[in-house]
Amino acid sequence: MSATNEARKLNNLAPDPLKGFILLHYPAETFRGMVHVWAKQRKNSGRMYRYCYGAPLEVLEKLKHDKATDRKQDYYITANTMSAGDRGKDNIFALHNIVIDIDNHTPGADPVKVKHQYDTITAYYRFKEMDASGDYIPNSIVFTGRGVQLWYCIEQISYKRLDIYETITGEIIRQVKEMLEDHPDTLEGLELDEGASHNAAGLFRAPWSYNRKADTRAEFITLHDDYIESMEAAKEIREKLKEAGKVVNYYKTPVTKTDILALKRQNSLAHLVKLRQERGETIRRNDVLLCVSYIWGKLCVDDMEIIGHVKTVNRLFNNPMTNEEIQQTLQTALVKRYRAKNDTIINFLGITEEEQEIIKFYPGGREEERAKNRKKKAERNKQILSLYESGETQEDIARKLNIARGTVCNVLKANHARKKDTGRLFEREAYRNDKTDAKHEQSQIEAQEAATGAYCEAPETNNANLYKNSLYVSGNTAATPKGTRTNRPDYLRVITGGKGTGSDPLAPEPRGQDPARLEGPEASEDRGSPGG
Repeated sequence: MSATNEARKLNNLAPDPLKGFILLHYPAETFRGMVHVWAKQRKNSGRMYRYCYGAPLEVLEKLKHDKATDRKQDYYITANTMSAGDRGKDNIFALHNIVIDIDNHTPGADPVKVKHQYDTITAYYRFKEMDASGDYIPNSIVFTGRGVQLWYCIEQISYKRLDIYETITGEIIRQVKEMLEDHPDTLEGLELDEGASHNAAGLFRAPWSYNRKADTRAEFITLHDDYIESMEAAKEIREKLKEAGKVVNYYKTPVTKTDILALKRQNSLAHLVKLRQERGETIRRNDVLLCVSYIWGKLCVDDMEIIGHVKTVNRLFNNPMTNEEIQQTLQTALVKRYRAKNDTIINFLGITEEEQEIIKFYPGGREEERAKNRKKKAERNKQILSLYESGETQEDIARKLNIARGTVCNVLKANHARKKDTGRLFEREAYRNDKTDAKHEQSQIEAQEAATGAYCEAPETNNANLYKNSLYVSGNTAATPKGTRTNRPDYLRVITGGKGTGSDPLAPEPRGQDPARLEGPEASEDRGSPGG
């Protein structure tokens, strides 16, 4: 078969399997966010650039339109969706897939051998699927040309639950490591890339794209279309690790402002425990741990996450509670998922005003704290204004108050602050005013000279216009044509005698009119309309 016919065959076969892959791993009915496709430049040492992004079907149409699946081009796709055009962990919108990256970086590795290893892994998971061993079976297996990728579909979860994603990824990595250890001869040279596998915002080779280094096209096979139930799977994995005696981080990493605020409230209660124990005061462990559970009750989905936060505070007691005591204490709280405000916790634990100041835990939660911060900020601004008005520079003020110079500048601008007369400032302003006046006076003189020169060159032509202008300048509204402006320049006053009377010592007398009558009150009547 010729190369052209082979390309046509690929063009006919590629879209349907690729569409099946896209719809399996990015289901349209529950899909949210944007898929990113990146590519490598042929020049500039293979630099990466964003090829396109959008909804799954939009990306598929883009690949079809540009015949990207038939070009000898490296393409990469994100396993999870992003909130916008930027790719990064901070821009993850939803979690859809876990991808385990296995590469063979052995120098001179034969693509045929890697393809054989891909077939071996496929056969291994087909056997595991029938064996019902309990291991997670990948939905798709991708042959990249230099390695293998295992794609696992998970039930869509929010980016806020990266802890669940990491828990499931860690268990799958453990199972894949066992597979590589059990087949050292057949899978020789394959290495698991844990960093890439844990990266939820990572890029992975797109199926049916071309690997230019291996000079071969990627291909894939789909084993099944079942999804991993994320919440249940994470809970089972954590319970198994707990039974094995391994340390598990049950609580999630704070990723939102609400999580950060809750962690801050927890730290305040932890500070209270230390403070009262140092003073030798009695503190009820049950009450404090209940309050910690109330803080996280509405934020954590898994009970073990709440217990993890409770255990963190429990370790601070001189006589910590046992796990059984904690379970008994939180039995009702974990079911009801109560939520307590700062006022409730303060009354429940009897926190005094002195202790509130020490542990930074105030009634009303954030509003009370914001009020205190606003008060401090107002006092600081007063100091800035006072120092500036006394003659201090912005740099000196910033140094004295231990703040940024930009903060000082913003406060001064907002309050339109001005220094007192230190001599230098007002000398500069006086110089600026004098310079402006001189410039204005010079422009007046130049305009006067230009108008005088124009008059002298053609006195008969310009006499009538200057004669009218003299009336406009004089303020005689009765003699001013309707709709004509009266704010004429000062130099016209000089040319026409300065009094606006229409008497010009250089101009000839108007024909058919008595110059003496122009001085009288009937001047407007004798002149008639502007067009007469």
